[in-house]
Amino acid sequence: MQQQQFRLHQRLKTCYNKKVSKLGLGLTPACQMLIERMINNGIERMRTQGAMEREEQIWFAEQNLSQYLNKLAHEAQARGTFPLVDDRAVDKVLKEQCPIWPYC
Repeated sequence: MQQQQFRLHQRLKTCYNKKVSKLGLGLTPACQMLIERMINNGIERMRTQGAMEREEQIWFAEQNLSQYLNKLAHEAQARGTFPLVDDRAVDKVLKEQCPIWPYC
């Protein structure tokens, strides 16, 4: 179970890193911590729902994470802070996106 959880975490972090790089986002350490917590909450939800081994569910989680990061970039642009993202934007976009499985 730990190994599956680790692999899923690595996969979602890779998705996150690639998307942040592609979008050119600059995240403060506080933002990075909030998103890490969001990813960990998603992994826990997937674990409790038995979705950690189901490829279609993992793909769906990656797509939703990517969608969230796109919205985060748009929010930074709307605030005039792009490419920088602050923790208020992270919270605002997550609240607007909920429910976005498995993150909330």
